[in-house]
Amino acid sequence: MLYVIYGNEPYALSKQVTAYKTRNSENIYGFETCKTLADAVTFLTEFNVFCNDRAAYLEVDGISEISNKDSLYVMKKIQDLQDKKLLIYIRKVRSDAKGIAAIKETGCFIREYKKISNITDLMAQMKSMCTEAGACFTEDALKALAQRLDYLENEVVNLITVDNYINQLKYLSDVIDVSDVVNNVPDMREGKRFELARLLTDGNTERVLEETCRLKCDPKFSGIELMGLLHREFRIAYLSGNVGIPASEQKIRFIGLKNLKKESVYLGLNIVTECMQLVKKGVYTDMEAFDLCITRLLAANS
Repeated sequence: MLYVIYGNEPYALSKQVTAYKTRNSENIYGFETCKTLADAVTFLTEFNVFCNDRAAYLEVDGISEISNKDSLYVMKKIQDLQDKKLLIYIRKVRSDAKGIAAIKETGCFIREYKKISNITDLMAQMKSMCTEAGACFTEDALKALAQRLDYLENEVVNLITVDNYINQLKYLSDVIDVSDVVNNVPDMREGKRFELARLLTDGNTERVLEETCRLKCDPKFSGIELMGLLHREFRIAYLSGNVGIPASEQKIRFIGLKNLKKESVYLGLNIVTECMQLVKKGVYTDMEAFDLCITRLLAANS
């Protein structure tokens, strides 16, 4: 029996691979991870006095590796073998309808694992992940996480990304709320990667006011989210410059405020934290706290 899986959702694919290996690797003589299709054929067909049932696993980079004439012939033979199984995982699949059609003609079981395409199914999957991870998120926190990671629109974000953040955030509190997500998860939505923090530290009041005005005119404006972005930038700079944790250990590509003095980083981090707390305590509205935050940061860097 031959199984072929592929798709753009590595989380689902890895789950299938793990389940297959777990089911078939109990017999040490009956399972093998192979490097080539030829190795898989040899393992499945060679005589073994200890085990007749065999299962093999193979990963290939692309469809072209197994959609040529010789490979298809071998795969058809494997499909017809009794008590033998092979799972092939195609890591990278581009638009190759012809190759997929050719593989289907072998009679194998072939399945594509696509990214989730709607928020309802994504929320259900995230809740399942929380249960598996032993994490407790509010409904709004999960929505915020989905929005900030931009899973539905961003091709490079997959469920592994989502799962990683769920497992990181769960240690922050018994119940993760929106502020926990905003403070610790970067906003990956297109058009949201603004450089407000850099403008503030440059002390360019006119440019800062122009940017804040533009942001506040957005119908989806959220002061707490924007302060969360600022908080993240200052926290990254603080951990790097004040604590000595490099970008690689923080699992980030670069440090936007790396040239800012340690005292300024510390002050900026405190200002943003205090203003966010004012919203959580109900002292100021979302907009008022954001305006206060910007005013204080400008004064601190003037």
